[in-house]
This record gives sequence, C-alpha cells and structure tokens, in this order.
Amino acid sequence: MISSSTIKEDLQNAFSNKFISLLALTAIPTALQSLMASSRTVTDVLMTSQLGEAEVAAIGYSSRFVFILILAILGIVNGGGVIIAQYWGANSKAKTTSAYSSTLVMAFLISLSVYFITLGLAPLLSSMASDQPQVQAMVRGYLVIGSAMIIPFSLAFSAAVGMRSVGKASAVTFFTLIGLISNIVLNYILIFGKFGAPAMGVVGAAWASVISYSFEAIAILLYVHKKSSVIRLSIQNAIHALFNEEIRLILKVGLSISISSVIWAMGLFVFNILVAQMGTQSLAIFALVTPIESIVIAIYIGMSSASNVIVGHKLGANELVEAKNYSRYLLYWTVLVALATSFIILLCTLVVTPWFTGLSSESLVVLNNALYILSVVVFARAFNVTAIVGILRSGGDTNYAIVMDVISQWVVAIPLTWLFVNYFQFGFPLVLLAINTEEIFKSILAARRYMSGVWCRNLVGV
Repeated sequence: MISSSTIKEDLQNAFSNKFISLLALTAIPTALQSLMASSRTVTDVLMTSQLGEAEVAAIGYSSRFVFILILAILGIVNGGGVIIAQYWGANSKAKTTSAYSSTLVMAFLISLSVYFITLGLAPLLSSMASDQPQVQAMVRGYLVIGSAMIIPFSLAFSAAVGMRSVGKASAVTFFTLIGLISNIVLNYILIFGKFGAPAMGVVGAAWASVISYSFEAIAILLYVHKKSSVIRLSIQNAIHALFNEEIRLILKVGLSISISSVIWAMGLFVFNILVAQMGTQSLAIFALVTPIESIVIAIYIGMSSASNVIVGHKLGANELVEAKNYSRYLLYWTVLVALATSFIILLCTLVVTPWFTGLSSESLVVLNNALYILSVVVFARAFNVTAIVGILRSGGDTNYAIVMDVISQWVVAIPLTWLFVNYFQFGFPLVLLAINTEEIFKSILAARRYMSGVWCRNLVGV
C-alpha cells in the first residue's frame, strides 16, 4: 500500500513544472494528432447522418472493420516505438535508426497484405451487416475502397511514432492537420457531389479517407526524411530492415501487441454484429457513439503515448526506480483527464447531438441516454489505456495484455452483451453498459499487474 505521505509527495512531483513540461512535450502533440485523426470519423458520421440512418449504420459498421486493420498496423508500429524509445534512452542513435527502418518496412508490408485479404472478405462482411440490401451494398462499396487507407496510414503512423519516440512528437502535428482538413473538404465534395463531382454518399467518404491519408503520409515522410538524421529511411536501411537484429525485439513486442489488438478489435466487431441484430436504429446510434468515444480515447492516447516515451526512456537508461515513480505521476494525471473527458461527453448531449438532423427524435433520446452511461465508464477506459498501453507496454509486458483482453472481452463482456440483446432484449443504453463491462473488469486485472512491478525492465540491454 502507498502511504498518505508518499501520495502527497507524488502529487507535488506530478504537478511540478518539471514533470508538467515533460508530460506536455509528448502528451499534448500526440493527443492533438489522435484527436485530428479521430475527427475524420466524426466528420464522416456527421456528414452522412444528413443522408439518413441507413448511411450512418453502413459507415459505422464498415469503420469498425477498418479499425481492426488499423489496430494490426498499430501493434507492430507501437512495438517498434517501444524499442525506438529504449534505444534513444540508451543514447544509441545507430540502433534507433535501424529500429525505425524495420518498423516502417514491416508496417507497410503488413498493410498491403491485410488490404488484399479485405478485398476477398468484403462480400461476406457486407452480408453480415444487415438484412437490408441497401445497407449491404453501401458496406461493400466502402470496404473495397476505404480499407486501402491503411496503406498510407501505416507509413504516416510509423514516421509519427518514430518522431514521438525520440521526444519530437510535435514535429508532425501540422501534417495530421493537413490530413484532417483535406478529409473534410473531400468529404464535402464527394459525399454530396459539390463542384461538379458526382454525389457518391458513403463511397465518397471512403475515397476521401484514402486520398487524405495519402496526402498526410507523403507530407510526413518528406518532412521527416529532410529534418531528422535519426528517424529516416534510406535505401540501404530498407534492404536490411527485415534482417537486422532489431527486428527480433520489435517482433517480440509488436506481434504480441498486434495479436492483442486484433483479438480486441474482433471483439468490437462482434459487438457490432450483436447491435446490428437489434435493428438499423441501434446500429446507427452505435455508429454515432463510436466517434464521440474515439475523440475521448484520442485524449487518452496522448497520455498513454507520453507514458510509453517517458517511462521507456527511463527503462532504457536503467533508471528503474525513476520509471516506477514517473508511472505513478502519470496515473494521477489520468484521473484528471478522465474527469475532463466525462464532462466533454455530457456536453455532447447538449451541443453535438442536435447536429444529427437525419435521426428521429426517438433515436436522439436513446443516443443521449447512451452518452450518460459512457460518461461514467470512461474512468475505467482512461486507466486501462494509460496503465496497459502506456506503462506495461513500455517494459515489453505485452503477453499479459492478451490474457486481459481475452478474459475481459470474450469471457465477460461478449456473453453478457449477447444475453442483454437476445435473452433480456434490453434497449441500446443497457447493451452499451454490457459492452463496457470489458473495461471495468480489465481495469481490475490491469491494476493488479501494475502493482506487481514485473513490467519494469530494460529490453535493449544497452
């Protein structure tokens, strides 16, 4: 147990100018990048909501599957980020460059592979979305085109994580803004058929995502290659990227993260299928809750990224006691962030939901009730993102994350959600609560793992 005097000292250190500056250097730029990336989904949903509930349901369902693909990429890239951060903390620039090269090349090859797999699965996935041919056609159209966004995403995110891992997270924030603005403009043109373009609806949103991510990837890669002598990819590094010794460390951490992320994302897709059984209205509301939740999670990602870098640097430098101390400071900040995001969600019921003009008044009431529940369960989500993604993974403690995901989601939340949908036939707000029992149960497991201290270790041995 932590004594009251220790808590008092921790709070003083956590809110000292030194730690706030260190936290802000990584957390704020990364949170902004994540917010802008999440805003793409928000604009997609906001714009398509003006077309009707069927369009919102289709884009929400499709986006969930694309999210699975993105998480597969995120796993490898974040695994690479752990190794890059520890090498940088150990002051090994050559190894840092090598680890970045391996991360970028692997992410690109994986993105190509999963895109072609998605093309083959598109007919099956669309048939599972709804019994309405109209919704199925829109889902199929979005997946065939929109899933290609993961290819430029893999390049842009690899470069961004590389810069973040060496303490330069703010350097690429501007280019994420370019991607967001281009996505909004292209959405407006392609969804509604402006400036002479055909009105493409859901398919227009898919094209907008692919093109805007491509703009962002090209801009980030050119900037990083020109400005950084460490985070850059040469032809020679690209050739040796899959055969150097860093690849083993990245795969050791990254594959576990990818497996954990994909298992978790597949569970999200199962939730989507269960909600789809409740009808188009519930699926549309779920699609509207998702981007609001994504914005909140984006803020948590800022905290987890800061945790990963700050703690990772300390672990790489073998300053294990400092790593544990800093991890506690980060958890105190997580509580404050959770309070702020809970307030943001409640504010959405007053400010954001009136924008969804294509929905009935009954659907808006259900949506608001769902947001009230979400405003409570975000506290467990905030802790999990910082503790698991930020702190535990900084020390390579990734295998236990798979255990936590499988038990919390597949043993607890999915069966409970199935009962709420098919046996008790509850409304969507209570079904959303059942879905989030995953986060509540996982927070208990994550707290026990964090307190054990087994995550506190140097991976690179430099």
